[in-house]
Amino acid sequence: MRLPRSLSGNVFGRYAAGFATALALLAAGCATDPLSGQRLARYRPDISAAERDFAGLSAGAKPAPADNVLTNLAAEPNEIPVPKPGTARRLKRGDRVAIHLRSIPAPQDIHDEIDSYGDVNLPLIGTVHLEGRTTSEAEKLIEKAYKEAKYYTRITVIVVAQADEYFMRGEIKSAGKYPLTGDITLLMAIAAAGGYTDYANPKKITIYRDQRILHFNAFRIEAGKDDDPLIEPGDIIVIDRRWV
Repeated sequence: MRLPRSLSGNVFGRYAAGFATALALLAAGCATDPLSGQRLARYRPDISAAERDFAGLSAGAKPAPADNVLTNLAAEPNEIPVPKPGTARRLKRGDRVAIHLRSIPAPQDIHDEIDSYGDVNLPLIGTVHLEGRTTSEAEKLIEKAYKEAKYYTRITVIVVAQADEYFMRGEIKSAGKYPLTGDITLLMAIAAAGGYTDYANPKKITIYRDQRILHFNAFRIEAGKDDDPLIEPGDIIVIDRRWV
């Protein structure tokens, strides 16, 4: 069926107006689409204020250079306890020493004993007081004495304390004389001598030192209740017998 010309024109006009209106709404919807900003935001990464605080950044501040991480780690306190150095042995009266004079026209080796005044007698400069000094301190003192006396402008001194000894007696498996090298404690000396015999009484250990008599209980030392004493040159350590 064919519509009249006037009616068909009106229908076409209404369709055209509706189509134009739909296009306008579609364009406005694209311009005001609330999701469009979110889609763009995924391509514009940024950190929030909370994230900046966590990262240690203030607004507008530049990130710290990567090497600061190593600096901060290095600045942390060392949790590993540093062991204390051992106590250096000091020379005393009666010690036998070897003193080697080097870097001079006629090198010399002097073997002497520290006398009752704490002195040794050296060529050209006479007596030098060494009691109470370590071997390294004695070397510097002798070098200084020769230079100040203007005998030598250049000299190297080497001081060596002769091997000291201590003695183990009583209920010990290997009684006898032992060299004292470095710092040796009572428990170390007992172990070096092979330990106790079956009849030993570790509660009664006597050390004869010069004019003194010292008493120790090894059980208390092993339990940490008493200090483990250092052995000195010439000590006589006696392990008493256990009576059953």
